[in-house]
Amino acid sequence: MALTATATNNLLLSVARILGMRTPVTIAISPCKPNLMYSVSSYSTISETFKPILCRLKQERTGMPRIIIYCLRVEECADMYLYFKNGLGKNFTEPTDSPDLSRFRLVEMYTSCTDQEVKNYIFISFKSPSAPLRIVCATVAFGLGVDCPDVRQVIHLGAPADVESYIQESGRAGRDRNPALALLLKKKHGIPSSKDMTEYKLNATICRRDCLFQDIQNYEHCDAGSLCMCCDICAIKCDCGSCSKKHVHSVYIYIIITSFKSQILEINMIHYVNLNFIQSLFIKRVARFGKRIMKSTWNFFECS
Repeated sequence: MALTATATNNLLLSVARILGMRTPVTIAISPCKPNLMYSVSSYSTISETFKPILCRLKQERTGMPRIIIYCLRVEECADMYLYFKNGLGKNFTEPTDSPDLSRFRLVEMYTSCTDQEVKNYIFISFKSPSAPLRIVCATVAFGLGVDCPDVRQVIHLGAPADVESYIQESGRAGRDRNPALALLLKKKHGIPSSKDMTEYKLNATICRRDCLFQDIQNYEHCDAGSLCMCCDICAIKCDCGSCSKKHVHSVYIYIIITSFKSQILEINMIHYVNLNFIQSLFIKRVARFGKRIMKSTWNFFECS
């Protein structure tokens, strides 16, 4: 008998061949989660991309939903951790007058180099609803045993090597079956990725679920409730009543924003979505109204 959490059809065939199994009986359940929205955006810098999250953490502190940020390298993980630590300053711990120890921090770093005692505190804190820890900046070392039900977002800074890794890591969001977001930030220079992973991050036309799970046994396109909650590509086509129109300051324009201001706000995640991604879709929707109106309206939307 062979057990695995996530495996493509090709991997299943390879496992059967290596173990000498002939026509094995396969029992498979699709790992696709209807409550998890998938999105891909381009990465620029830490400060530009993660400033909305830092601002929200300053405001809401322990009231902010939990996030896992996966980095490809230990150095990137350290830079991410220091960005939040320096940005929070004296407010890095909860309560603010607490010593700078793991059990009081709002943000932590988890890599293979992290001290074992700190690792244990991170696991305990991230699973406890009352613990102050909100964000974990991690490498793939933060993997086995991670079962935190209230993680609202998993961000990947750069694509993993294969789709199996991405499905497992992104699947750590929304385990309580409430809405969650899996955001992949594309980097110009990252680690080599498999063909399937490369297709996923470059895809701009196919539903991200269909692209991600196309080689997973027993996958069927699951109903996310509405297109705007499926993925960023499906959201463009969404015409559900709750995200179809958003009135702004000009009486001459109605902006179709899909999920990015109304629907996502309802699930308390608007500050997690990359601003560049929202802007690009916004510009596509209102380009026909002219550059002057488009620019002024976007400035209003960005500040609202």
